[in-house]
Formats: sequence, structure tokens, C-alpha cells
Amino acid sequence: MVIIYSGLLPVCGDSAGLATVLSHEIAHVVAGHDAEAKSAIEFFTLASVPVWPFLAPVVIGIIFEDLFFIYASCSLVLLGAASFFLGKCESEADYIGLMIMAKSEYNIHEAVRFWERLEVARKEALEMKISKGELEPELLSLHPHVSYPNRI
Repeated sequence: MVIIYSGLLPVCGDSAGLATVLSHEIAHVVAGHDAEAKSAIEFFTLASVPVWPFLAPVVIGIIFEDLFFIYASCSLVLLGAASFFLGKCESEADYIGLMIMAKSEYNIHEAVRFWERLEVARKEALEMKISKGELEPELLSLHPHVSYPNRI
């Protein structure tokens, strides 16, 4: 299933911008990223089993610095690996999406204009979150906080 939030429509600007978004999201489906993500979640869940014994002291509030450091380190490694996996999926969907756009007879160069508009909108949204103190850690975000000129 492909979901496009209405808040993204003004950033699309025109049919080529919407085609960029739709082809990117369809590319996720074509590439099987949903199934890959489910497998990755299972893997990261199983990989986190060794740190489960440290959860009880953390939850109860009996935090020993060494145990907490080990737990936090393992969690960060797993989150980093998941973030890397998601980044690879996004890059692959960008590439496949361009192929879908080209086959649909859209000018793939219009995708550049969309990604530039999205970058401006993303920066504005980040600034708003920062000013409100609502910015989540980048490791917990599905998309990177820093600008991504390579994507454009």
C-alpha cells in the first residue's frame, strides 16, 4: 500500500513532482522493502536479546553505570544498523523511482526540482522542531536530519 500525506502535495507543485513521490513510494513496493524491513526488525529484535537482562535494572531504576553503558552502547549499535538499512532502502527507491518516472514518460530532471523543494520544506520543519524543542534523535528518524545533496 502506498500512502501520500496531503501535507506533501504543496511541495510536489505539479504533476511531475507528484510523479516523483508516487514513483519513489511504488519503488519501495517493487523492491520489497516492506518485507526486508520486517526481516530486519526480526533480526534487530533477536540481536537485542543479549541486552534484555539489563532492561530490568533500568526499568526498576537500579542503574549501575557499567550495565547502563553496555545496554546503551548495544542499543545505539542496533539503531545505527537499522538507520543504515533504511538509508539504503531510500537510495534504492530513489533510483528505481527514476526508472519508473522515465517509463511513464515523465522528465526525470523534474525530480531534481522536487527534491530541492522538499529540502527547503524539510529545513523549515527542522527549524520549527528545534525552536519548539521537539527534535527526535536522528537515529530514531526514518530520514536523515542533515541535508542530502547526493539525493538531489
